[in-house]
Amino acid sequence: MDSIRLPSLHHPLGDDMVVDPSHASTVAASFAHVLLYEEVMNAAAIRAKVVAGDEAVPACVLVNPSLVLGGFQVAAAVARACMSQRQATMRTKTLHSEVLFALSPTLNITDSMKLFGVADSATAVLAIVLADGDLDAEVLTRLDELIDGKRASSEHAIYSKADVQQIEKVRMLFFFPVCGLHRASSMKVNELRLFPLLCAGQVYKLKGLQNPSRDALMNLVSGVIATKGYL
Repeated sequence: MDSIRLPSLHHPLGDDMVVDPSHASTVAASFAHVLLYEEVMNAAAIRAKVVAGDEAVPACVLVNPSLVLGGFQVAAAVARACMSQRQATMRTKTLHSEVLFALSPTLNITDSMKLFGVADSATAVLAIVLADGDLDAEVLTRLDELIDGKRASSEHAIYSKADVQQIEKVRMLFFFPVCGLHRASSMKVNELRLFPLLCAGQVYKLKGLQNPSRDALMNLVSGVIATKGYL
């Protein structure tokens, strides 16, 4: 298990800013506990329970581990989701689904859930549990009961399922020709939403990072999480 201490979230107010007091309280999540389940046999059943809101699913985020490079990416997504919750700007219904949305480069909620959620054919599942402190033993027991698989015991193995090629493909970093503003005029609405991300990817490509290191890709992925919706 990887236990990530989350950053404190501050919201300095300018003279012209007014925040609804009901949304100004500090989010009660100081840690993100990340667990990897391998050799999963019941992914389709898990996904069905998540979609149905089944009570058998504990309060957590279940993620496709092949798209998660490391703890910093998780911390960035959780922090972004918590900030959205605090500012009452969440695009999804719950904090946990907001984390999934934050992990994805697209602004389409349905596509985000499909990309980063658990697929029916998945053989590995990454579970992210938000907590004030240590991981609750009851939540861990419920996860073990929900997921028919083997929980990774080594912290170093948690992010071992990351597939750099798949991440590059999903982020669309290196699969497009150099794009200029002239291309935006002919883009469809869905493409326009991704235009800033395509351009960001081309910056890395032009710098000769067609085969980026894991750290370089982590920097870009985390940057996309932080700026999503603002560019």
